Amino acid sequence: MKNKLPLITCAFSTYNSSKTIKKAITSALNQNYKNIEILIVDDCSKDNTLKILEKLKEKYPVIRIYKNRKNLGIGAVRNRLIKKALGE
Repeated sequence: MKNKLPLITCAFSTYNSSKTIKKAITSALNQNYKNIEILIVDDCSKDNTLKILEKLKEKYPVIRIYKNRKNLGIGAVRNRLIKKALGE
């Protein structure tokens, strides 16, 4: 009988994070535990954050990106991440 590992959600909120977001997501992807999903909510960044995220998503199918229509702040972003998470 095969033991299936539980799905773990890595959640990221972004706002003008172009200088750090690639390193943060790459770090999550490089962990030994591989049954993960990576959720990202962009809170209306005005820099290249979304472009960076889209490139990463093309390469890694475990990434799901959501973009807020207007800036809502960290509390609303975290609540959205919790609602979208499928993992433990």
